[in-house]
Amino acid sequence: MVRSVTLTEPLLKLGLNLGEGPLYDEATDTVHFLDINGKKVLHYSLATGTLTTDEVDEKVGCLVLREKGGLAGAGEQGFATLDPTPGRPGHLTINYLSKPLSPELQKVSRFNDGACDPVGRFFCGTLEGRGGGPNGETLPGELWCMGVGDEGTWLVEGGWTDCNGMAYFTDSGRDKIHAYDYDLSTGKVSNKHVFIDGAALGLRDAPFQSSTHDGLCMDSEGCIWSARWNGEVVVRYTKDGKGIDTVIRIPGAYKCTMPIFCGKDNSHMFITTASNTPQNGDSDLQLEKYPCQGDVFLYDWKGEFTGGVYRWPFRG
Repeated sequence: MVRSVTLTEPLLKLGLNLGEGPLYDEATDTVHFLDINGKKVLHYSLATGTLTTDEVDEKVGCLVLREKGGLAGAGEQGFATLDPTPGRPGHLTINYLSKPLSPELQKVSRFNDGACDPVGRFFCGTLEGRGGGPNGETLPGELWCMGVGDEGTWLVEGGWTDCNGMAYFTDSGRDKIHAYDYDLSTGKVSNKHVFIDGAALGLRDAPFQSSTHDGLCMDSEGCIWSARWNGEVVVRYTKDGKGIDTVIRIPGAYKCTMPIFCGKDNSHMFITTASNTPQNGDSDLQLEKYPCQGDVFLYDWKGEFTGGVYRWPFRG
């Protein structure tokens, strides 16, 4: 039987356009997260309950902690550090380390979700480039990796829709989460296979018929928790990926984007959401129907579930 938990009260009423990418920093007990379309990097202190915000000059698709300290992430064009801007409090400068996209894809796409392996390599994927082909066709999304040392930056694989949900690898437009065999010594992947198929599990049936996988996290049992864009839910899958055992329902927040575990006990779950705007695929704001759109939520599992280790600091 599938267990259900319902969240009705946001932690923060923010109304973010595209709330995304939460990242927990244990050292400071802080959740860093994004409003991608709003060009903001936000920082919420779990210890004090205070929120601070930094502005950026372009969309940032994801965040990672740096081994050297501070934040890095994916700017629109590639891999970058996010550094305080001298003389501009509350502003971060995007300093690019690598811009691997083709000129064609740069015009119609951007980097989106990403994460680092135990060595510190940074994997990040793009959105598909709608209308970017020579005849107006869509250019597929691409998964890239920025390696360590002299490894350089390379294309891992193309042919995707919108790249998401790093830890495994989510192809959002096809509503599938993939797994690879991974060679940690080289950063190379092989044996790609579908691990979770949303449609096969009934997640394209009513009332979820418009929903798809977005960002994800993993718990200490090795299970995936994936947010459903256009679904008002976060879903926990069984360890084998063939079933669902827990659903977090968030009525009023149609576009759930990403959960993470956080807190000193590693048993709180922080969830970001997005607004229903034309920029996010809807024709109007629909505030009456979805009053919690763009807000963030926090749920205390009280030790029943705790976060797993599946993302590491960036060495760049």
